Amino acid sequence: MNTIFKLNHVSGPHGDECSTYDIEFLKDNVTLYEFLCNLNKEEWGTVSLKVLNPSLAKLDYATESEKYDNVRINYKNGKYKEESDKEICAPYLSNELDLSYRSWANGGWSMMDYWIKLK
Repeated sequence: MNTIFKLNHVSGPHGDECSTYDIEFLKDNVTLYEFLCNLNKEEWGTVSLKVLNPSLAKLDYATESEKYDNVRINYKNGKYKEESDKEICAPYLSNELDLSYRSWANGGWSMMDYWIKLK
């Protein structure tokens, strides 16, 4: 049973039986590593991370959304889909998730995509 987060149904099912969910975190100080370890081992999909870009974060004229890069990690059955996904993810594993961000998910059948933000 997942002890890190739960999915709360928001809408759907839509096309191909996919629904949208809000992610409710069940504990504080969740790291990316903990989040990834708690994904359903029978699912596949993409985890999209909003990661602060240090160069852009210093710019006063950059909007909040412009200060973040989008990093995508593909997973399948509890593992990284490709070796490159593991390499992309490695620098962020110990980072905590921004629990104030409206994290969400979308999927159905055995596919689930997640959108989360790192502190």
